[in-house]
Amino acid sequence: MEAGPITRTERWLFVALAGAVGAYVIARARCVPTIHDEAMTFFVYVQTGDFLPFQSHWDAGNHLLDTALAWCSYKVFGMHAWALRLPSVAAFAPYAWAAFRWGGMVRSGVVRWCLWSALLLFPFLLDFFALFRGYGIGMAGLSAALVCAAAYLQGRRSIHLIGALVWMLVATYADLGLITLHALLLCALLPATIADGRQRGHGMQLLFFLLLGFLPFAFAARYSITLEAHGSLYYGTTAGPVDGTIHSLTAAVLGLAHPMLDLLLAGSMLVLFTLAGWSLWSGGRDRRTWGIALIAGLLAADVLGRVVLFHWRGTLYPEDRTALQWALMAVLLFALILDDRAKGRRGFIACLLLCLPLRTLLTLNVDRTTYWPEQAIPVAVHQRIHELQAEAGRPLTLGMYHQQPACWAFGEQEQGRVPILAQVSDHPHQGTELLLLDPRKQRIPAGYHVVMDLHNDRQVLLAADTTPPMASLVDTVTSSAPTDAEFIELWKPGLAPLIGKDLRLDLTLALTSDADPLLASLVCEMDLGNGERHYELVPLQFAQGRWNDDTLRTTRCVPRPSHRTERLVVYLWNKERRSIAHTTRITAHGTSPGSFAPSPDALPGNEP
Repeated sequence: MEAGPITRTERWLFVALAGAVGAYVIARARCVPTIHDEAMTFFVYVQTGDFLPFQSHWDAGNHLLDTALAWCSYKVFGMHAWALRLPSVAAFAPYAWAAFRWGGMVRSGVVRWCLWSALLLFPFLLDFFALFRGYGIGMAGLSAALVCAAAYLQGRRSIHLIGALVWMLVATYADLGLITLHALLLCALLPATIADGRQRGHGMQLLFFLLLGFLPFAFAARYSITLEAHGSLYYGTTAGPVDGTIHSLTAAVLGLAHPMLDLLLAGSMLVLFTLAGWSLWSGGRDRRTWGIALIAGLLAADVLGRVVLFHWRGTLYPEDRTALQWALMAVLLFALILDDRAKGRRGFIACLLLCLPLRTLLTLNVDRTTYWPEQAIPVAVHQRIHELQAEAGRPLTLGMYHQQPACWAFGEQEQGRVPILAQVSDHPHQGTELLLLDPRKQRIPAGYHVVMDLHNDRQVLLAADTTPPMASLVDTVTSSAPTDAEFIELWKPGLAPLIGKDLRLDLTLALTSDADPLLASLVCEMDLGNGERHYELVPLQFAQGRWNDDTLRTTRCVPRPSHRTERLVVYLWNKERRSIAHTTRITAHGTSPGSFAPSPDALPGNEP
């Protein structure tokens, strides 16, 4: 039996709901500060333009399509978070279209609206339509591909085959973690494509399958295998499909985490697979039935395939954001089977799906992400820190969690400020004058007081209570003519006058290079003895991209040398070996031991 038609009123109500959710997505894309993965992907791939497969950096290369589209947007609109996020925002439109088509396969009005509400207000997934990551585009492509594939299996129209192949291609190239589902979908479509070609008496369908299906998949599979060899295929877990994947999904999507809930959901999936088989055995061959068959088959095969891959190749099980396809397909399968099997009031069981939009409504915001709230640094924090620096009349040192400096640097440049280069606050010698930390993970250390509480329980800005007197120990100037050496030494002092002092290095670097951007880093390295080392690396891109007689001013805190210390050196790591000329002044100031050092409670991992 065909699904009941969508009425004109339902159509307009759906458009209104989708429009409202789309406006929310746009607002989040415009207002939520940048997170670490977005910022680093910009600096490594977008700003450099080096994102082509097999020719780019081998880390986090899972979002090829999203990166390429963001590069185009960056070239047109400039360095703005909303510009990088435009491809993800645009992907919400095909996702909403696919949601509408899934609702069209459902007869029951209650089930239809519960499904529409769950899909349009899918918690956690909705975040990614407003972020510069490929997961939103991937889920939009997957949902649209499944719609087209179900239509093709029912009606055997070439346009539906092309749609399924193209949308799955979009999904995989936006998120290479979907490569196994891509393979399974091709396997599901191939027999129908061959039979269709024989019936029509020509091979156009097979040609479409080859050009839009197999060849792009083979390239993506080869690249995925290479990424896996580099340990960069996707974020995952070794805990298994229940304790790992399902547990991470319940925590991310529902905000709940309990082993009994994981087992309940795993058991529910087994029931759904059983009911899917019953529907296929006793049902007709309408589009809903093909949808049930397709989703149940792909989901079951993907779960089993992940188990095989883990034990065969050590491939990680998907986790939270890399497992969203399981959650999306489970919701679709639940709604379609319930509509097929429900009689009378049993259709109201679909109201269980309303826990998804309820979760989204309870967590509405336009200032932070669900998963990385401590990384998104608001504009107000940037303003306050620059106000404090202006009041001090000199550069201030700023420490923060190691996933924040890239976000901070992007925000500084996006707002047109002269960047303050942050230091990471996860080594025991950190002693910055300002400290941004997550109060849920770190206690406020001794010697600091709160200067700005963001009231989101995930960020607090601290300032040192006192600034101890500092004595100038060394003041030196070095320079070099243009050189393409990989390591360009700026300062390597004798250690005798520095021993026993906490150091603060004021650096002024006048740099000239023809590279755009200059992929060099400022490095401060100290061998502390007994195999211990202090190592700080700051990409020059964090200050700006192009250097043409420009000056970088920054202040770095350095742990005090001891008699065991073997060397202290500050240098430029010119990893691309581009021509660089510099004139550098470094002034080393010393304070009494421990003057800046926060208490051990300030260090990550020391939970309250």
